[in-house]
Amino acid sequence: MISAPMTRTAAVRGRWLQVRLNDSVPPYLRSLLGQVEPFPAAIRDGRGQILACNRSYDALFGLGQVPPPQRNELLLYFTDPRIRRLLPGWELDAPRLVSQFRAAVARHPDDPAWTRLLERLRRGSPEFERLWRDGGSFHPGFAPQRFLHPVAGALRLTPYHLWSEPDPDGLVATGFTPADAATAAKLRRLGG
Repeated sequence: MISAPMTRTAAVRGRWLQVRLNDSVPPYLRSLLGQVEPFPAAIRDGRGQILACNRSYDALFGLGQVPPPQRNELLLYFTDPRIRRLLPGWELDAPRLVSQFRAAVARHPDDPAWTRLLERLRRGSPEFERLWRDGGSFHPGFAPQRFLHPVAGALRLTPYHLWSEPDPDGLVATGFTPADAATAAKLRRLGG
């Protein structure tokens, strides 16, 4: 499930899936999304725009309800109340995300796309605006994240990020693996 109008059919583990594909996502990354099912995974660009995702990622975050231009990780995290309800520890991770975004924006001081995204975040989220003004420091690392999904219930997922090239603004495969057996079982049912 992704944000492009183009649709192709892909074989994944003997099943045929209908998957919408963004033309900027290379075939090897499209294949990766299917290969990691039932674990949630997506492909995003350097600004956090979600270009492609598998069924499990869509089931976890409900991207089918989000218009393609709004499918940005930061915009969703800071402005979508559904995401806030999904992540009980939302406020713990928010400073790290703002700090990472601050570093990315600094690499693009004259890029209008980055400036527009920054302005949308500052206008759309009082929490983002406060953290942006505070100028907090970067907190590296990832701990398993807790999710409270409206259908699957409590989930513990460990995030990963795989850069497709040695460029911090290139395409990134981002996703989650289960942190426990109960979550693994729920993921198999969630993306079904």
